[in-house]
Amino acid sequence: MTPIVIAISLGMDTAIDMLLLFMYLCAVTMRLAYFNVYALKKETNKPLKYYNGLPVSYVSSILPLIILSMNTLFNQNLLILRLTFIILTLLYILKIRIPKPNGKWYYIIPIIALGLMALILLFI
Repeated sequence: MTPIVIAISLGMDTAIDMLLLFMYLCAVTMRLAYFNVYALKKETNKPLKYYNGLPVSYVSSILPLIILSMNTLFNQNLLILRLTFIILTLLYILKIRIPKPNGKWYYIIPIIALGLMALILLFI
């Protein structure tokens, strides 16, 4: 819900934007409902190595980078934000395999995100 509030506060407030954000909300709800019902049925003792589709929590890394780059590199162009929500909506519901981070990746991914934010801030 928070990404939707952020998008509206950044200017995505037209009727088409509301439809896009509603589709995003439906995709997030479908993803969470799917894993609430079906992931529990596949209980095995082996840890899964892949996510099926983009995990909803990944938006907490993706959206700040997009908004920061939108404000610095793209001169507040809402097209970038709209495309981001379209791509996220598709990635939530498509049957693609995304590797789960493990071990050292829990340290590498935040460092990469911080590095990208630092690079974007250099362009201000």
